[in-house]
This record gives sequence, C-alpha cells and structure tokens, in this order.
Amino acid sequence: MPTCQHCHHEWTYGETIRKTFRIKKRCPNCHHVNYVTAKSQWRMNLSSLLGFLIFPLSIFDVSITGIIFIGVCLFMIIVGTFPFIEQFSKEKEYLT
Repeated sequence: MPTCQHCHHEWTYGETIRKTFRIKKRCPNCHHVNYVTAKSQWRMNLSSLLGFLIFPLSIFDVSITGIIFIGVCLFMIIVGTFPFIEQFSKEKEYLT
C-alpha cells in the first residue's frame, strides 16, 4: 500500500481505491498532497494494457455478452490491483 511522504501514514486499500483516478492525492491523516511516482504511473499504464486482451476474443466466436462480462471482470481486476502498485512522492513526476 502507498505511504504518505509527509507523515508516513500507510494508506488503507479503501482510501487508495477512492482516490485512484486523481492526480493530487491528499493524505487522509495530515491532508498534505502526494503525487504518484513516474515509475508507478508506468506500471499502472502497463497493467491497463491487459484490457486489450478482450479484442482477440471475437476471433474465437465468443458472444458479445461474454466479451462484456470478461471486459468488466478485467477492469475490476486491473483497478483492484492499482493500490498495490501505487507509490507516492512529494513532488509531481512526469512520464519520460
């Protein structure tokens, strides 16, 4: 789980999930802003590419409801793993 770089409070899974899609993440303990590191951004982007695994399913004659079901499951798995991948820094880091 990510840790606040100001007060070293370890975020819970729920706190991290609630702020998953925000760039600035305020610590629930000290209210300082934390930023996701560039390394974590790369990891989260790479794990998001797993969502493209549903495109080859149309080749194997999988029904549209099956593709949607698999897509929703993949989305939940990918977003559910983000708190374990995320790390914080005090300053904003850009992807290079």
